[in-house]
Amino acid sequence: MNKRSRVFSCAARWCVVPALLMAGQVAVPGPEGMRLAPAWLAQALAEPSPQEARRVETLLARVQARSDMSFIRNGSSHDASQAARFLRAKWDKARGGLQTAEQFVEQECTRSSTTGQAYKVRFKDGSEKPARDFLLDELRQVKG
Repeated sequence: MNKRSRVFSCAARWCVVPALLMAGQVAVPGPEGMRLAPAWLAQALAEPSPQEARRVETLLARVQARSDMSFIRNGSSHDASQAARFLRAKWDKARGGLQTAEQFVEQECTRSSTTGQAYKVRFKDGSEKPARDFLLDELRQVKG
């Protein structure tokens, strides 16, 4: 057992932990008890609550059901079904580091990670809207 492990097993651990938290580290459970990890790692491993996961799943179903729009990604047009599949793949890949449905939209559904181009939605009447705004509007209609 190393020195840091002993710190967490001693009676004074409640004095040490707040100081470590302020230093950007958090205590996380490990096979040998509590261990230190950077705060960013703990957040990256966070899972969304079941309620937030349902909100995302409902959002994806709403996108797939739309027949009045196409999804514009890197200059190419995709129907609602293709858009939903693409967004689902992003959700499956990123969900471990997200805690809310809004984070999913803001971090994963706003622009291409390859080209940096913003995603758009084009409606049947030819009008366009940033995908971020469209998805957040749809999300507001999803009950938690």
